[in-house]
Amino acid sequence: MKIRGQDFFHTFKELFQTIYEKSPDEILSKYKKRNPWTDLMLNGKKAFLPHVVYDLGNSKLECRREFFGFDLCAWDNGRFPDNKPEYNQPLYLSVTIEHENGPNPEGEFWKLLHWYSPLKVLISYPSHVDTMIEHFNRIRKTVCSFHSRFPEDQYLIIFGTHPDQLNGNSIQWRGWLCNAADDVFKEII
Repeated sequence: MKIRGQDFFHTFKELFQTIYEKSPDEILSKYKKRNPWTDLMLNGKKAFLPHVVYDLGNSKLECRREFFGFDLCAWDNGRFPDNKPEYNQPLYLSVTIEHENGPNPEGEFWKLLHWYSPLKVLISYPSHVDTMIEHFNRIRKTVCSFHSRFPEDQYLIIFGTHPDQLNGNSIQWRGWLCNAADDVFKEII
């Protein structure tokens, strides 16, 4: 099943708004702390990111946490991604997700660039968003000049408000999408 970056971003924002409205104080409290926020996003039965994937896939996708060192990977239900020795990685992934709430998401972005998956998602919380996007554009152009990729691949970057820059009780999400053929990230409106 193919998940498009724009659909992922909009579903992410809608589902986040739903959980935020149910318990804003709890969400904000976790958001300001690294480990509780990672737990909310990735760990346990009520983890947010698997919920986004399942919502997009209408239960036709399977997810696994820490699959080949990635925070979350998903594939079509019943079609386990085979490990192909000639590629040194599994094939048939639908989406690969890295969530980085530390100060430098660049290492996570590099991992995504070298992986075969039609949708590669990085979620992070940088303090200088525009500088980070410019930097990711440079990295991506360099890697794509020598790394083979499929024309339908998409790279999605989702930036949340940096915890030190929260304005009141509002967590803002911004998304940038890059299609393999475009070589530049464009903000999703």
